[in-house]
Amino acid sequence: MDHIGLLASFPKMGMKYEDMTFMGNEVRKLPIHHITVFYSQQENKVTVLALWNNYQDSDNIPSILAGLE
Repeated sequence: MDHIGLLASFPKMGMKYEDMTFMGNEVRKLPIHHITVFYSQQENKVTVLALWNNYQDSDNIPSILAGLE
């Protein structure tokens, strides 16, 4: 949870995730141990879009994130 809290101060610390957007802003990902946090920054806030267990099939990630917008 400490890493997720850092996103408020350092929203660019994660890597850009493909060419996906959420509400017109880029989607970023931050791997933390066996979880990857997918998030987006909008003006003065960071929205966590998904917490992904890295042991799951990663082929499903784009379709799950695309369904959020």
